[in-house]
Parts: sequence; C-alpha cells; structure tokens
Amino acid sequence: MDVAGHPGRTRSPVGARPGRLPSALSRCQRVVALTVRLPEFLLAAAGTAQRLDAAGVSVDLLELAWLSSTAERAAVAALDRLELRALSRHRLAMLAPFGVERTGDVVAAMSELIGFDPEPGVLCLVPGPGDGHRAAYQAVDATAALIADAYRMRILRYAPAVGARTAEVELEPDEWRRKCDSLAACAPDVAPLSGRREFFAT
Repeated sequence: MDVAGHPGRTRSPVGARPGRLPSALSRCQRVVALTVRLPEFLLAAAGTAQRLDAAGVSVDLLELAWLSSTAERAAVAALDRLELRALSRHRLAMLAPFGVERTGDVVAAMSELIGFDPEPGVLCLVPGPGDGHRAAYQAVDATAALIADAYRMRILRYAPAVGARTAEVELEPDEWRRKCDSLAACAPDVAPLSGRREFFAT
C-alpha cells in the first residue's frame, strides 16, 4: 500500500511552551493519530499536538481523504504555522465518499505507522463520534477497534461528546494563537472552539 508521507522538519528551537499534559497523555512516548481531513484534527487537537511536541513526544499523523493541489498547499502552510519539531504527516489520499468498506486499507496504513512490534508507550489518537464525515467515521471506528484488539494499545478520541470526557487540555495563549493561525491557513471558514480547551475520551 502506498502511503504518501511528509516527514517532520528539523527546526531551530522555538520558545518554551508552558503547560502540562493530562495524565491520559502524559505516559505516552509516541502518538499515531488518525484524521479524515486535516482541519478536523487541527480544530480538535492542534494545541495538544504542540504540547506533545514540547514534551518530546513524536506524532505520526495519517490523513485519509484525498486533497486537491490547492488544499495540499494550504495543509502544508497550516502545519508550518504550528511550528512542530517532530510531526510526520502521511496521506492515504482516498477519494470521497468512502466508508467502512475501506477499513482494511486504513488498518494496513495505521499498522505500518505503529510497527510490527511497537515499543511501550505508543498511543493511538482518533476522531470521536461527534466529528463529521459520518460514513468515513465508520471506517475510523472499525479501525480503532481492530488496532486496540491487535496491539492492546490505548485509544484516545479527540473532540468527544459532552459527558464522555476523560481529559482536557487548556491551551496557553501562544498555543492558541498558533492553532488559530494554522486553521486560518487551511480552513478559514472554520471557527476555532471557544474556551481554549481541547477534550479527549477513551
């Protein structure tokens, strides 16, 4: 299977980013994240990605949906504005609409990123049921279940429904600014969530 990847860029050190990770995330050493499209990940977890990066946790991000060349340029600009040192972006580039029939492809791509025998401390981050793309979410949900069973891996869902929250991250002003700048680059019609918080659930 061909997974197009964009390795994280090596950057000069940026200013210190204060703030701690919640206990649900603090024990992880590496994160493999899944999203249908980049804006949904940025909206729900761009601040947390910065916090993970500051803690020295590498993130592999797999995007499922195909992007036009214009959208791809915007996505690259959006990730640049987050100023991450250790995020590697990978694209499966599946044409919409797609759903549960593509679960095998998604599982194969995620397994490639996780590795045959992953080291301890790897966490899988996936969109929660409150996100859009309902048909595509069926593939995401099935993938999460299979990955959890096969690897006995912790699965954390971002932007979960109210009442299902396991953890939250309150963003610092600089983290919030970078998140807003990133969203503006690739999804100017998407308003950042209010309250400067990001929510997660098991």
